[in-house]
Amino acid sequence: MVFQKPHFIKSLNVIENIESKLYFSKAGVETKKMETILDALEMTPFKHTKVAELSEGQKQRLSIAIALISRPSLILANEPTSALDDSNCAQVLSLLHNTAEVVGAHLLVITHDQRVKPYFSNTLEL
Repeated sequence: MVFQKPHFIKSLNVIENIESKLYFSKAGVETKKMETILDALEMTPFKHTKVAELSEGQKQRLSIAIALISRPSLILANEPTSALDDSNCAQVLSLLHNTAEVVGAHLLVITHDQRVKPYFSNTLEL
């Protein structure tokens, strides 16, 4: 699940936050997979940065990385692009789509962000 407002342990760095989330969910940490996802989200340079020092967009990308590393069967993303610029928005949507396809997951995105609409063939407007 990708929350609109991410929840992290502020005193830990990016890698430690990922490892702690996976530890408490009883999922193993695959270093190569973690590095691949961080690289795809352009978060590798920040992997040893304390979460409290990250921008809102970087925190949002970290939240997405945590959601994707465990290879879920359903990816729920609440406003996953709201704090991202256009370039990172496109990257994140591409990564969400690609990961969902690779792991056979369903992808459900809830958003007000009109930039997201062209990436999906099935939409529901309320």
